[in-house]
Order: sequence, then structure tokens, then C-alpha cells
Amino acid sequence: MSTLAVTVTYKCGSVARFDVPDVGTALVVAEINLDEGTAEITGETGLLARLRRRVQGTAGFWQINP
Repeated sequence: MSTLAVTVTYKCGSVARFDVPDVGTALVVAEINLDEGTAEITGETGLLARLRRRVQGTAGFWQINP
């Protein structure tokens, strides 16, 4: 079973890394751990996606880049 990692970069500049079993869990971990900033999902072959958490008014949304 391959393992993915979520690397979260907080707005203050600190970084945290979480090992996760799948993409769905990676998205949940990013959602829980990041109010605003960026996260990268990586696998054995490298970067799978770069996520940027945006806050607009009272609603937040994710911008996803491959």
C-alpha cells in the first residue's frame, strides 16, 4: 500500500507533514489543519497536487493546482 503525505505551510511560515493512506484522507487532513495557506499532496512519484486555502468573507474555498 502506497502512502501519501500532506505538507501544510501555515500563513506564519511554519510547516507540518502528515502521512495519510489516500487522497480523500489527505483532503480531510488539509481541511482540518489549515485555515489559510497552502498544502501539498505528495506520493512516491512526487507532487500530486498543490492546494491553496482562500478565505473570502465568511466562506473559505480551495484552489487546486496539479
